[in-house]
Amino acid sequence: MELIPEQIPPEQLPRTVSARVLGMQMILASRFHTDGEGMIRTVHPEEIAGTGLSRRDLFRTALENMTGRMPPQIYLPEEWGPSRPRRGSGLLPAEQTRSRLLLRRPQALRAKGYVLTNSFGKCGAAVILYPDLPRQLCHLLRSNLYVAVPDPEHVLVFRTEDISPAGLRIFLGSTGGPAPRIWIYRCFGELISYRPLA
Repeated sequence: MELIPEQIPPEQLPRTVSARVLGMQMILASRFHTDGEGMIRTVHPEEIAGTGLSRRDLFRTALENMTGRMPPQIYLPEEWGPSRPRRGSGLLPAEQTRSRLLLRRPQALRAKGYVLTNSFGKCGAAVILYPDLPRQLCHLLRSNLYVAVPDPEHVLVFRTEDISPAGLRIFLGSTGGPAPRIWIYRCFGELISYRPLA
């Protein structure tokens, strides 16, 4: 099982197991192949009715499955595009990832944002829901974070030290299309909280 961020017509929502999270409609789905590329079909409410599992349990299981099969990837903005690597090694442990970013470009930790997706680059916005990933990102980037979800394929992450809320809104408004909602993630040691940016 996995979660896919999907825009579906409201009249079809009752035929899915879904929830709205961070402004995304997340739909429970199953995949027919384990390589991450196979066919996906949505899970219908009647399929889980007799399992005794709550929606929360099912979503947690789906996210745990995805963490291993479709690991998170972080890109600098100039690396993101049609020519990006299709598959990567996933988000490395914090110090290795920091070193890798710094080796490529000394100013990498002062970049004006990062692109976060999964190793397949498909339905990658769900990675922000992976267990413990936001806390790891706060520690990796040594900052609280602004997070925006412009589409189902990726999430934009900004260090709060590098851009003001007003500057972020201007930037997101200049990318074309409706500006996505912005969330602020605050890290307190091992704890993390998030809320919409007012």
